[in-house]
Amino acid sequence: MTARLYSELKTLIYDENHRERQCRAFLKYTPNLLFKAGGTAITCDVEYRGHSGDSDYIVSGQGHESGIDCIRVYIWELKAPQCFVFKRDPSSHNRLSPSKDLIQAENQLLNYYDELRGSSDFRDTFKITHPSNVCIGGIIIGCDRTKVEGEKAALYDKAFRCRELLYKCQNIRLMLWNTVLEHLKPVDHQVTGKMFEG
Repeated sequence: MTARLYSELKTLIYDENHRERQCRAFLKYTPNLLFKAGGTAITCDVEYRGHSGDSDYIVSGQGHESGIDCIRVYIWELKAPQCFVFKRDPSSHNRLSPSKDLIQAENQLLNYYDELRGSSDFRDTFKITHPSNVCIGGIIIGCDRTKVEGEKAALYDKAFRCRELLYKCQNIRLMLWNTVLEHLKPVDHQVTGKMFEG
């Protein structure tokens, strides 16, 4: 089954049409990738409707905080593998700017997080006992072929590092769809080395 899932997701990632919704269906097979700090009883839900819009993906599970079991929720924002992550910065040939899609994903993620951690309805739905257990998961966008729009792909690692400086304080993860694909790869085909994430 894993080989089939891997093959199907790979086809969607490299399709020429935007395939966010179709790719999203594969996230339920990688809950440990999306739930930080080794949770158990992890469940995945799509599109929780809030006042500021529909969050793309919610992952909930049993976690631990100060030695006490608690339910924790991670909010994820998704963009299609066909979306670019960075683009050329028009004011400098030596740096990249976040793409329009990445900026939109950041804005959506932060607004959904801000709203949902303060929502008693959301916390009741997921049996969250404290707002601090509503967490930002991150953004899944692009793939190895859409890291940079334009001809400056060599600057991707630097642009990624710079974005991570901004994300670290909130524990936001930025990953390509290739990271999800790697987690679906059959064991006999997995490669060790750098993942498509910081």
